[in-house]
Amino acid sequence: MKPLPVAASVVILFAAAFLFLQPIFTNIQNWGIYDWDQHMFYHESGKIALLTYSQFPLWTPYYCGGNVLLANPQSPYFSPFFIFVLLFGAVVGLKVEALVFLALGIAGTFLAARRLGCSRSASIFAAFAFMFSSWFAARIAAGHTTFFPFALLPFVFLFYLNSASAEGLAHRIRWVVAAAAVLALMFLSGGIYPFYAAVALL
Repeated sequence: MKPLPVAASVVILFAAAFLFLQPIFTNIQNWGIYDWDQHMFYHESGKIALLTYSQFPLWTPYYCGGNVLLANPQSPYFSPFFIFVLLFGAVVGLKVEALVFLALGIAGTFLAARRLGCSRSASIFAAFAFMFSSWFAARIAAGHTTFFPFALLPFVFLFYLNSASAEGLAHRIRWVVAAAAVLALMFLSGGIYPFYAAVALL
Protein backbone atom coordinates (compact mmCIF):
# COMPACT_ATOMS: atom_id res chain seq x y z
CA MET A 1 0.00 0.00 0.00
CA LYS A 2 1.46 3.35 -1.09
CA PRO A 3 1.69 6.13 1.48
CA LEU A 4 -0.72 9.02 1.12
CA PRO A 5 0.47 12.07 -0.85
CA VAL A 6 1.44 15.05 1.28
CA ALA A 7 -1.55 17.10 0.13
CA ALA A 8 -3.99 14.32 1.04
CA SER A 9 -2.32 13.89 4.42
CA VAL A 10 -2.66 17.63 5.15
CA VAL A 11 -6.35 17.55 4.19
CA ILE A 12 -6.97 14.57 6.48
CA LEU A 13 -5.14 16.25 9.39
CA PHE A 14 -7.16 19.43 9.07
CA ALA A 15 -10.40 17.48 8.66
CA ALA A 16 -9.71 15.52 11.86
CA ALA A 17 -8.75 18.71 13.70
CA PHE A 18 -11.87 20.50 12.47
CA LEU A 19 -14.14 17.64 13.56
CA PHE A 20 -12.55 17.74 17.01
CA LEU A 21 -13.03 21.51 17.29
CA GLN A 22 -16.38 21.61 15.53
CA PRO A 23 -18.25 22.81 18.67
CA ILE A 24 -16.34 26.11 18.77
CA PHE A 25 -17.14 26.75 15.10
CA THR A 26 -20.87 26.00 15.42
CA ASN A 27 -21.59 29.53 16.69
CA ILE A 28 -18.41 31.07 15.39
CA GLN A 29 -18.95 34.57 16.78
CA ASN A 30 -19.55 33.34 20.33
CA TRP A 31 -16.71 33.51 22.80
CA GLY A 32 -16.05 31.19 25.68
CA ILE A 33 -15.68 31.17 29.45
CA TYR A 34 -12.89 31.86 31.93
CA ASP A 35 -9.95 33.59 30.17
CA TRP A 36 -11.39 34.01 26.69
CA ASP A 37 -12.33 37.64 27.33
CA GLN A 38 -8.88 38.51 28.67
CA HIS A 39 -6.95 36.98 25.77
CA MET A 40 -9.37 38.22 23.14
CA PHE A 41 -8.91 41.68 24.64
CA TYR A 42 -5.11 41.43 24.27
CA HIS A 43 -5.42 40.30 20.66
CA GLU A 44 -8.13 42.76 19.64
CA SER A 45 -6.25 45.66 21.23
CA GLY A 46 -3.24 44.84 19.10
CA LYS A 47 -5.37 44.56 15.99
CA ILE A 48 -6.98 47.98 16.63
CA ALA A 49 -3.57 49.60 17.21
CA LEU A 50 -2.19 48.20 13.95
CA LEU A 51 -5.14 48.48 11.60
CA THR A 52 -7.07 51.46 12.97
CA TYR A 53 -4.31 53.74 14.24
CA SER A 54 -1.31 52.39 12.23
CA GLN A 55 0.68 52.04 15.44
CA PHE A 56 2.62 49.09 16.73
CA PRO A 57 0.81 47.64 19.79
CA LEU A 58 3.18 48.90 22.46
CA TRP A 59 0.43 49.77 24.92
CA THR A 60 -3.35 49.91 25.29
CA PRO A 61 -5.40 52.80 26.71
CA TYR A 62 -8.42 50.59 27.34
CA TYR A 63 -7.79 49.36 30.88
CA CYS A 64 -6.10 50.48 34.11
CA GLY A 65 -5.61 53.97 32.68
CA GLY A 66 -3.30 52.53 30.04
CA ASN A 67 -1.17 49.41 30.18
CA VAL A 68 1.53 47.57 28.27
CA LEU A 69 0.86 45.26 25.34
CA LEU A 70 4.19 44.36 23.76
CA ALA A 71 5.96 44.32 27.13
CA ASN A 72 3.49 41.70 28.34
CA PRO A 73 5.35 38.36 28.00
CA GLN A 74 2.13 36.84 26.66
CA SER A 75 1.95 39.26 23.72
CA PRO A 76 1.51 37.48 20.35
CA TYR A 77 2.28 40.38 18.01
CA PHE A 78 5.49 38.97 16.50
CA SER A 79 3.85 35.62 15.83
CA PRO A 80 2.94 34.65 12.26
CA PHE A 81 -0.26 33.19 13.74
CA PHE A 82 -1.39 36.72 14.66
CA ILE A 83 -2.33 37.12 10.98
CA PHE A 84 -5.56 35.22 11.70
CA VAL A 85 -6.61 37.87 14.22
CA LEU A 86 -5.74 40.64 11.75
CA LEU A 87 -7.81 38.94 9.05
CA PHE A 88 -10.82 37.71 11.04
CA GLY A 89 -10.81 39.57 14.36
CA ALA A 90 -10.01 38.14 17.78
CA VAL A 91 -13.06 35.89 18.20
CA VAL A 92 -12.86 34.03 14.89
CA GLY A 93 -9.10 34.46 14.47
CA LEU A 94 -8.25 32.71 17.73
CA LYS A 95 -10.54 29.83 16.82
CA VAL A 96 -8.77 29.46 13.48
CA GLU A 97 -5.45 29.65 15.32
CA ALA A 98 -6.53 26.82 17.63
CA LEU A 99 -7.39 24.74 14.56
CA VAL A 100 -3.98 25.36 12.98
CA PHE A 101 -2.13 24.53 16.20
CA LEU A 102 -4.14 21.34 16.60
CA ALA A 103 -3.29 20.20 13.07
CA LEU A 104 0.39 21.08 13.58
CA GLY A 105 0.43 19.16 16.86
CA ILE A 106 -0.98 16.08 15.16
CA ALA A 107 1.55 16.31 12.34
CA GLY A 108 4.49 16.92 14.68
CA THR A 109 3.61 14.04 16.98
CA PHE A 110 3.17 11.71 14.02
CA LEU A 111 6.60 12.65 12.63
CA ALA A 112 8.29 12.38 16.03
CA ALA A 113 6.77 8.94 16.61
CA ARG A 114 7.93 7.80 13.17
CA ARG A 115 11.39 9.14 13.97
CA LEU A 116 11.41 6.99 17.13
CA GLY A 117 10.65 3.91 15.02
CA CYS A 118 6.90 3.54 15.56
CA SER A 119 4.80 2.05 12.81
CA ARG A 120 2.50 4.28 10.75
CA SER A 121 -0.56 3.08 12.69
CA ALA A 122 1.14 3.52 16.06
CA SER A 123 2.31 7.00 15.03
CA ILE A 124 -1.23 8.01 14.07
CA PHE A 125 -2.47 6.69 17.42
CA ALA A 126 0.25 8.64 19.26
CA ALA A 127 -0.65 11.84 17.41
CA PHE A 128 -4.35 11.50 18.16
CA ALA A 129 -3.70 10.47 21.77
CA PHE A 130 -1.53 13.54 22.37
CA MET A 131 -3.64 16.19 20.67
CA PHE A 132 -7.15 14.76 21.18
CA SER A 133 -6.62 14.17 24.88
CA SER A 134 -8.06 16.54 27.44
CA TRP A 135 -5.08 18.86 27.81
CA PHE A 136 -5.56 20.80 24.56
CA ALA A 137 -9.37 20.75 24.71
CA ALA A 138 -9.28 22.07 28.28
CA ARG A 139 -7.02 24.94 27.29
CA ILE A 140 -9.30 25.89 24.42
CA ALA A 141 -12.37 25.69 26.64
CA ALA A 142 -10.73 27.98 29.20
CA GLY A 143 -9.34 30.44 26.63
CA HIS A 144 -5.70 29.78 27.54
CA THR A 145 -4.35 30.90 24.18
CA THR A 146 -0.82 31.12 25.58
CA PHE A 147 -0.87 27.32 25.91
CA PHE A 148 -1.71 26.73 22.23
CA PRO A 149 2.02 26.66 21.29
CA PHE A 150 2.41 23.47 23.36
CA ALA A 151 1.25 21.82 20.13
CA LEU A 152 4.67 22.65 18.65
CA LEU A 153 6.51 20.66 21.33
CA PRO A 154 6.77 17.49 19.17
CA PHE A 155 8.64 19.48 16.50
CA VAL A 156 11.17 20.71 19.07
CA PHE A 157 11.69 17.13 20.23
CA LEU A 158 11.90 15.81 16.64
CA PHE A 159 14.51 18.38 15.59
CA TYR A 160 16.48 17.73 18.77
CA LEU A 161 16.57 14.01 17.99
CA ASN A 162 17.69 14.75 14.45
CA SER A 163 20.46 17.05 15.69
CA ALA A 164 21.69 14.44 18.17
CA SER A 165 22.01 11.75 15.50
CA ALA A 166 23.06 13.83 12.49
CA GLU A 167 26.42 13.14 10.92
CA GLY A 168 28.66 16.13 10.46
CA LEU A 169 28.69 19.48 12.20
CA ALA A 170 26.80 21.28 9.43
CA HIS A 171 23.86 18.87 9.62
CA ARG A 172 23.76 19.09 13.41
CA ILE A 173 23.76 22.88 13.30
CA ARG A 174 20.92 22.84 10.78
CA TRP A 175 18.70 20.79 13.08
CA VAL A 176 19.71 22.81 16.16
CA VAL A 177 18.70 25.99 14.32
CA ALA A 178 15.40 24.37 13.35
CA ALA A 179 14.69 23.45 16.99
CA ALA A 180 15.67 26.96 18.12
CA ALA A 181 13.36 28.48 15.49
CA VAL A 182 10.41 26.49 16.84
CA LEU A 183 11.28 27.52 20.39
CA ALA A 184 11.38 31.14 19.25
CA LEU A 185 8.02 30.71 17.52
CA MET A 186 6.57 29.36 20.76
CA PHE A 187 7.84 32.34 22.73
CA LEU A 188 6.82 34.94 20.14
CA SER A 189 3.33 33.45 20.05
CA GLY A 190 2.92 34.37 23.71
CA GLY A 191 3.70 30.80 24.75
CA ILE A 192 5.97 31.54 27.67
CA TYR A 193 4.84 28.39 29.51
CA PRO A 194 5.32 26.05 26.51
CA PHE A 195 8.73 27.64 25.90
CA TYR A 196 9.95 26.95 29.46
CA ALA A 197 8.50 23.42 29.37
CA ALA A 198 10.22 22.66 26.06
CA VAL A 199 13.57 23.94 27.35
CA ALA A 200 13.17 21.85 30.52
CA LEU A 201 12.39 18.78 28.39
CA LEU A 202 15.51 19.28 26.28
